[in-house]
Amino acid sequence: MENKLLFRCSSVGQLLTDPKAKADKEAGVLSQTAKTLVESMWMQMKYGYYEPIVNDYMTKGLNMEQDSMALVQSVLGGQFRTKNRERLKNDYFIGTPDIILKDCVEDIKTSWSLKTFMNAELTPLYMAQAQAYMALTGILQYRLIYALVPTDEAVILKNCDKLVWQYGGDYSNEDYIAHSTQIKRNNDLIKDIPAADRVKVFEFGYDADMLNELHRRIEKAREYYLTLKL
Repeated sequence: MENKLLFRCSSVGQLLTDPKAKADKEAGVLSQTAKTLVESMWMQMKYGYYEPIVNDYMTKGLNMEQDSMALVQSVLGGQFRTKNRERLKNDYFIGTPDIILKDCVEDIKTSWSLKTFMNAELTPLYMAQAQAYMALTGILQYRLIYALVPTDEAVILKNCDKLVWQYGGDYSNEDYIAHSTQIKRNNDLIKDIPAADRVKVFEFGYDADMLNELHRRIEKAREYYLTLKL
């Protein structure tokens, strides 16, 4: 491998999962989750094989990105936020942070619904992603921000159209009408929630120990990469 294998910041947290067996954990063996990540990277780099993942959650995140950013700006204020388009890399990571401010890196997640927003939390995967982004930018403060904005109407209508087939394609079915009406209501009620209650922030700093552990596991992952074959 002429060039060192670089890991996307969004996926690097998978390397921090531990193997199930205690002996494997103590020996520093990669977990199956980590191995699966490396195998996917190997297939893509060697053969161009990749399985795209697209779902309504991701579609909303893309479509409502500017709305979420505007909501965050209105609630948090401070330096004006613009979407970062520059891809950064170092000897271990590669990635494109959402927002790079003077003193903080931010990642804005658009929540799918009121329920997912209420349950949103700082996960180990997001924590690892944050450390990688801080390493890439040299900025030692990070905010993971969840924003709750209404879903665009086209996605709501598409979900209702998919739903009707569970009721025999009958748009006049009373259960379908009740179900689809609730879907629309769940989306519309977001507009009535105060803006300040629709932004959730987790702020934290650089963790040298976690970053060192990521580096160590990347070295292990690179070794595993070299052993792969069909």
